[in-house]
Amino acid sequence: MTTVATKPRGSLRARLGGYDQTYPVLAITVLLALAGGLTTANFLSTGNFASILSLSAAFGILAIGQAIVILGKGLDLSVAGIGLGCAQATLAFIDRGMPEWQAIALMTALALAIGLVNGVLVALFEVPALFVTLATGMLAIGGIDILFLTENVYGVPPASFLAELSGGSVFGVPRPVLIAGAVFLLAWLFVSFTSPGRLIRAMGDNFATARSTGAPVRPLQILTYVLSALLAALAGFVTVSL
Repeated sequence: MTTVATKPRGSLRARLGGYDQTYPVLAITVLLALAGGLTTANFLSTGNFASILSLSAAFGILAIGQAIVILGKGLDLSVAGIGLGCAQATLAFIDRGMPEWQAIALMTALALAIGLVNGVLVALFEVPALFVTLATGMLAIGGIDILFLTENVYGVPPASFLAELSGGSVFGVPRPVLIAGAVFLLAWLFVSFTSPGRLIRAMGDNFATARSTGAPVRPLQILTYVLSALLAALAGFVTVSL
């Protein structure tokens, strides 16, 4: 009696040849764009796409910072508070006569400090990241509002660095889009080709194994939160005149 071996069916993902979430997201995006083009005049125009990309650039920068934290098996909910708070405070200081570079440097230092607080509390004191980053994000935007802001809206000086950063274009490509693209490229190079980036990825795959091999997991955790906070500040600067 002979038996015929049957090939195991395996998981759905294996049968589909390695399911990738990128494709359904891309398909949904294309469908939404087509729906917008059919229902809204000039939706598919170059100018409208440039506007959408410019408005999305800051969210892309925030997402890159969040992705670095998630790669290290963390979570950062403070990025919105850091970005909005630092951008508003920078404009407030400029409005009061502080040199622009000093205002930017001061708020960048504040973002770095918040990132350090997040990282230290999560990595060294093992406080859940959900509670830490939610609290620091709310404290950042609320504290800046109380301590530094006297108006709801501040104007951007027309000939300032911030105006150039968040406005204009290079060869027809909006400058915020180019900045987001540069940040994405640098982040990819960091996590793919540097020792800290590779260790962060290893830490996210298996925290205990990474620690047992001697990887400095706690300093790396702190680094991810610092990078996320700095990118959040940059995202805020990019949005000031959009």
